[in-house]
Amino acid sequence: MKLKIFTVLFLAFFAGSDINVFAILPTPDHIVIVMMENHGYNQIIGSSSAPYINSLANDPMGALFTNSHGTAHPSQPNYLMFYSGSNQGVTTDNLPAIFPFTAVNLGAALINGGKTFVGYSEDLPSVGYNGVSYGYYVRKHNPWVNWQGSPSNGYPITVNQPYTSFPTDYTSLPTVSFIVPNLINDMHDGTIQQGDTWLHDNINNFVIWAKTHNSLLILTFDEDNFTVPNQIPTIFVGQYVLAGSYSDYINHYNILRTIEDIYSVPRSGAANSANPITNCWVVPSISVNVTMFIEGFYNSATDLQVSDTLKAFLANNVTPFNKVDSAKSVVSTGGNATFKFANAPDGTYYLVISHRNSIETWSALPITVTRSLSSSYDFSNAMTKAFGSNMKQVDSSPLRFAIFSGDINQDGLVELSDLISISNDSRIVASGYLRTDVNGDNIVDLSDLIIAYNNANNFVGKITP
Repeated sequence: MKLKIFTVLFLAFFAGSDINVFAILPTPDHIVIVMMENHGYNQIIGSSSAPYINSLANDPMGALFTNSHGTAHPSQPNYLMFYSGSNQGVTTDNLPAIFPFTAVNLGAALINGGKTFVGYSEDLPSVGYNGVSYGYYVRKHNPWVNWQGSPSNGYPITVNQPYTSFPTDYTSLPTVSFIVPNLINDMHDGTIQQGDTWLHDNINNFVIWAKTHNSLLILTFDEDNFTVPNQIPTIFVGQYVLAGSYSDYINHYNILRTIEDIYSVPRSGAANSANPITNCWVVPSISVNVTMFIEGFYNSATDLQVSDTLKAFLANNVTPFNKVDSAKSVVSTGGNATFKFANAPDGTYYLVISHRNSIETWSALPITVTRSLSSSYDFSNAMTKAFGSNMKQVDSSPLRFAIFSGDINQDGLVELSDLISISNDSRIVASGYLRTDVNGDNIVDLSDLIIAYNNANNFVGKITP
């Protein structure tokens, strides 16, 4: 299954580092949210009456949040807070005094952002039904109904669907779906066992499918059984979920913020200041295959080089061209290395190559990289492949170009201080894996000094955008 585009979540600087560090979220094709009712964490997790929910908590692609909390009592404010980051002034389960609401909300943000949203309520008698109750359906558990037809942040009544309309062809699901079972099946009036059985019978097929189709189930509860901690079970299951138990404090706002950041839509109410959930994901790396040679390490007689460790960076393609991710790899004798970037989002970057005693070298132009397809870049076949043509020809048949060597102190210049370091080690014939060994033969001698001297004489230095 090809992984879709990934979303930038936040940007920060590590102290003492020039690398900008990104946390990223996978972008599921589909998220299905199921909200259950009025049971605390310890009533569900470990309960023999909830075998299916507990199987999700222990799923190899499941994350159990052991410190998850509702945001209020009673039910209706929780649904509104989960959906819009605010109770919209509603503190009871009664019909709101004034509606439709006009505030930013998840459904409108998704729809206005080019995504899709539908809420599915069990026993809802018709599309767009706006009544207080019908059978075992209750309006207080349906937050999206409060914005249908609103002149601001509203949407058509087709967003408000009966559960019977939930697709059996999961490829046709909206980007985000919200499912609310009826009062029996959500455990409000029914038993834990009834709710657990309903989930197995109605959700399990989607869960099986989601784990191989870049999709995600979010199972949570509106509130607990009216305790002060308001601790509830919350479980994520999906293809890119990192299995385990997570003890960080989260509530409805954190989940809402996570969904909004996944799809890069405006944040709703208190979700704007809530932390997104970032630690429960398995995110594949960006793979970049590089061909390059190192001056001094390359032998024109054999068309091979001494293998050594390289560090590569992805740098932003706009000023100030900050480096956003790094990776290490060993370049082969044939000049090939593969770098795996775990943190940068898919995008367009300059590729930067760094070696222990060579000049940092940038790609001539930015390259586009994605997690769904490995990328390649060949520095070796043309001087113009380096930014500022900042390489040296080291062979003519075959035509080879290499990054400049001799920058012992890695300050971006080959200069007197580098020559002094090499000269000092060459006097004692120093040996081993040393920065001053410019040709990679594990001995520091005159040959290393000559390479560095020639580059210093030509004022060789780093060239960047």
